[in-house]
Amino acid sequence: MGKRRKTTRTAGTSDVAAEFDVGRNAVITWARDKDCPHDGGEGKPYRFDIAEVAAWMRDNNLTGKPGRPQSAQSATREEADLRKTNAMADNWEIRNAKELRDLLPAAEVKRAWSAVAQEVRSKVLGTAASVGPSLVGMAAQEIITELERALSEAMQSLDPDDEPTTARNAA
Repeated sequence: MGKRRKTTRTAGTSDVAAEFDVGRNAVITWARDKDCPHDGGEGKPYRFDIAEVAAWMRDNNLTGKPGRPQSAQSATREEADLRKTNAMADNWEIRNAKELRDLLPAAEVKRAWSAVAQEVRSKVLGTAASVGPSLVGMAAQEIITELERALSEAMQSLDPDDEPTTARNAA
């Protein structure tokens, strides 16, 4: 079944091994166990037609390094190389962003926002203490108006560039 018709141009196992960059034992295994087209065997030297071996290799998905099947490892290697290249590019982008100050270390950002939150908290909580005594005896609407004014003033002191706005002024 694995034998082929005799042709005029044949090659030995060493020639096939050299042509497809595989070991001589691999060629013998192909002929003996893998149904590679050949003449000989059973005490006679194997003889191959290079074109038929090449066609057999293509039909049996023996690609990749000439004469060797494409292994899952080679695909994995290509994927790993791509991941490595992408990671290196990401690292360079991050490094450049840090140098341009487009990207700040997380600890620095957290520290800055903590300071802002602390300042806002103290202004808001301080408003109640500063305005509380003046609210005694006022009507509900007057208390609301006074609290809005005091809170707006406290917020404006956080950012002097902002104009004071309250819910009532915005409407």
